Amino acid sequence: MIDDRLEYAITQYLDGELTPTERAQLEARLAADPQAMRLLDQHRKLQEALRGLPPPRVAWDALAEATSSAIAAEEDSLERAVVAQVDGEPTEIDDPAAEPLLRQHRKLACLLRSMPPVPQVRWDALAKHISRAVARQQRQQVRRALMQPVWVRRATVALAACAAIGLGLWAMFRTPPAPPVQVAIVQGPAPQAADGPALAEISIGPSPRALQEGRLPDHADLVLETPRYSTIATARPTGQDIFWLAAQ
Repeated sequence: MIDDRLEYAITQYLDGELTPTERAQLEARLAADPQAMRLLDQHRKLQEALRGLPPPRVAWDALAEATSSAIAAEEDSLERAVVAQVDGEPTEIDDPAAEPLLRQHRKLACLLRSMPPVPQVRWDALAKHISRAVARQQRQQVRRALMQPVWVRRATVALAACAAIGLGLWAMFRTPPAPPVQVAIVQGPAPQAADGPALAEISIGPSPRALQEGRLPDHADLVLETPRYSTIATARPTGQDIFWLAAQ
């Protein structure tokens, strides 16, 4: 029969965990014991076969979930044991981590015992009171809706429709605003010989009537004032009228 201590020493020998003294003693035993040598060969073959295998596939998500569940179960069991001991049930707790949890539960139990008693509530009466309040609110809403005459609701709808139609017609047929008044006056050329270009005086600015009535454009103070009359050369023949242009 193979000694368990010999087999354990062989596994440590293959793993390189023996001290030099233990290694020398085991090698002497292997040289003198053929059965021990066969056991060494078996362990060597088993070790080589295991090293040739691919690493196992691990479901890390399942492993993490199982680990978390085990930790939670252990914490829950510790919590239940602490609560049972605080409630006076005979429970033995050997975990050192239970001591601070036990102190917390004892303080909580003392606090709860020192609180005033919970008042007794007549739940049936409370339910009836709530039901009556809800029914009263519903009746008030229905009464307010019925108090408004039918003709008032119809007149409101008709007025809203008329207002919408009027706004549409106003937007369709309204007169656009008058453009700002600007007048350009072109005065005819003075008599001169027909063998040269004619000279014309052009006046740019509001009309005399607009100036008299004070009707100036909104942007009159945003531009620099230009000379009222300018003399320019024109290629039109002398004597041909230059029409008066105005925009109003």
